[in-house]
Amino acid sequence: HKAKLTDHTALRDRIHKAKLTNHISLRDRIHKAKLTNHFALRDRIHKAKLTNHIALRDRIHKAKLTNHVALRDRIHKAKLTNHIALRDRIHKAKLTNHIALRDRIHKEALNLSSCLLMEGIKLFGVPPYVWHSTPKKTHFVDHFVDQEMTPL
Repeated sequence: HKAKLTDHTALRDRIHKAKLTNHISLRDRIHKAKLTNHFALRDRIHKAKLTNHIALRDRIHKAKLTNHVALRDRIHKAKLTNHIALRDRIHKAKLTNHIALRDRIHKEALNLSSCLLMEGIKLFGVPPYVWHSTPKKTHFVDHFVDQEMTPL
């Protein structure tokens, strides 16, 4: 009877130990799974935060580059505009000077022509255009002969 009880107790203890072991093993596996999930979740959250951080950093960097490029282009355009405006102003000034010089030369030529006309009238007594427009040329020939002058 004692042997049966001992076997029974031993069996009971082994079963109890096995149940406890299974219980502890199961508890540890559950705990490990929870921890794993916890770590996996933590890592996924961390990765998502890093991804957002990197995406944000890249967007900020891209925005800065875009602004930099836009600013550079605006500066370049302004320089080109100034260059073109300056070139046009120089060209306009040259044209203005050219026109002014042409007009001054023309005015001087007109003045000179007028002076020559006046000198011609002084010399010959009549303006040269009258010589060609009047049909009675003999009158002028007589006039020149009277003045003891010959037409040029």
